[in-house]
Amino acid sequence: MDIQGNVLTDVRHIGKRADILVVATHTAPGATSPSFYMLDKSGTPKPWDGAISSLVPFQSRSALASVVSVPIWNEPLDIQGEVQVNFGYRLNDGLIVYSQEEMIELTLTE
Repeated sequence: MDIQGNVLTDVRHIGKRADILVVATHTAPGATSPSFYMLDKSGTPKPWDGAISSLVPFQSRSALASVVSVPIWNEPLDIQGEVQVNFGYRLNDGLIVYSQEEMIELTLTE
């Protein structure tokens, strides 16, 4: 499965240094609540406790372009259920920018 996204950079942030962040929720069939994950620099999903302070970067950019291509996943997925992937960036001052409306939504079945 190949999952890619594009981060649209706020014009005020073009050229600034930032970390690209990727967070996913997975709701298994029959589960009442989702599990939360973040992708680290090696692209490995790590459990995430939901605390903004514990987010690790997926990528670091020395200068944000107007559009940043984010290759999120390019391997088989051996899970079932609903997956939502959010991504954005964190500036050096800690400001996190992402769109709640723009996310990747997947339904995985056998």
